[in-house]
Amino acid sequence: MSADKEPLPTVLVVDDAPANLSLLAGLLNKSYRVKLAPSGAKALELARR
Repeated sequence: MSADKEPLPTVLVVDDAPANLSLLAGLLNKSYRVKLAPSGAKALELARR
């Protein structure tokens, strides 16, 4: 990433179906930094970071 570009916004995707996580990551990863969580507990852990 060059110095003049702003970092991508981050999106947290939460779903218990791996296929849904994969699909959404593929759709969003060009415009967003994507974090994936397979459960609510994992999502809360990632959100705290």
